[in-house]
Amino acid sequence: MTPSNEEPSTKNQEPPRSSMNGKPVHTVPAKTVINFQSGFGKKLLCDDLTFSLGTACAYTCTFCYVPSAMRKTVKPLLDSIGKTHEQVVIRRESAVDILHAQLLRPGGTACGRTPRYSDPADTRVIYSSPLVDVAANMELVRETIEACKLILQYTHWQIRLLSKSNLLPKIATALSAWAYEIGGDRFAEIANCRMIYGVSTGTLNDALAATFEQGTPLVSKRIASLHWLQDHGYRTFGMICPSLPLPGGEYDNFAIGMMRALRAERCEHVWAEVINVRGESMTATVAALQEAGFPEYARALHRVSTDQAAWEAYARATFNAHAHLYPEGKLRFLQYITKATKPYWEDQQDRGAILLGPASATPAPPPIAPAPSTPPVIVSGAGNHGRSRSRRPEGDLSHPVGSRAEPTNDSQL
Repeated sequence: MTPSNEEPSTKNQEPPRSSMNGKPVHTVPAKTVINFQSGFGKKLLCDDLTFSLGTACAYTCTFCYVPSAMRKTVKPLLDSIGKTHEQVVIRRESAVDILHAQLLRPGGTACGRTPRYSDPADTRVIYSSPLVDVAANMELVRETIEACKLILQYTHWQIRLLSKSNLLPKIATALSAWAYEIGGDRFAEIANCRMIYGVSTGTLNDALAATFEQGTPLVSKRIASLHWLQDHGYRTFGMICPSLPLPGGEYDNFAIGMMRALRAERCEHVWAEVINVRGESMTATVAALQEAGFPEYARALHRVSTDQAAWEAYARATFNAHAHLYPEGKLRFLQYITKATKPYWEDQQDRGAILLGPASATPAPPPIAPAPSTPPVIVSGAGNHGRSRSRRPEGDLSHPVGSRAEPTNDSQL
């Protein structure tokens, strides 16, 4: 058996793409891929652990917060090429190798290094990605798969992946096949049990979504991919984000339709969030809606972006429409608050409100719940890996170092 901590293989890899979705691809040096203090723990998406393999996404969402958040970091590159953040894809050079190094203790040769995070009790959730989509095309899917393999090997962490793509089943099936090949049914079962998949769906209207989520697959295709994951027994979550103000105020109908589309009873949790006022991104979204023939949505969004009271009313209407549908603990409604609105939202925390922003002073959230005690029922067409089990496998949640064959290339893709 070859040691399990060899450097990730680069054999048989195709040259990286020079453009994605019509945007030029630039690769920049990076020191880290994992962020251990991301702040996303406040949203209960993870235990503050995130990993990002890039800095600028292959998709172009008009409401995206990343350009403003990463402005200082990427300004030298953007200035040198005369592009804006939205006009380029930025990938991190040797991202998988950097991740590999972050997961192993320093010193010695690659084969002699040991995992940093090997405590079986450390079942934290790591989330990807706060910056870019993990599955915007098959090249990025393959990169995400390689990153997840390393995390599954060297840690006991759970991995939460969120995408606006319909390609998450590609990741799920590839990881299942890989885990079965190197560790049989038992490791495939454990690996599947540690993966959590979700798609972002702020509206169920394909045409409406296309106006402000440019280059993304249709929402209906994302929903279909979520259903596939659910039907094959994978762990899933919902992400109703960002949802627009509704010109007719029919928030109850919207919430019911979204709950049914997501098949929320099959999701472990459902996150929801209204669109937040973020300067240029809000202006761009209003303009996109107007130009695409949705003037009523453009007017409604412009109103809440210029009237704080109107924005608060829209947020409360959206929250209440969702909150009465879900059992306690299921809904996680992300809400930025002010000192003035804090009392109201504090009273809604038992109904699923997650308070964010400087005024929230939210205490540190409890650790994310460990993987379910009963593994998911996985139905796979490739061999018998990942099939149903009636009990949770005992022992380590990571694959034992030094006891596996070298993983093959992504044959399932």
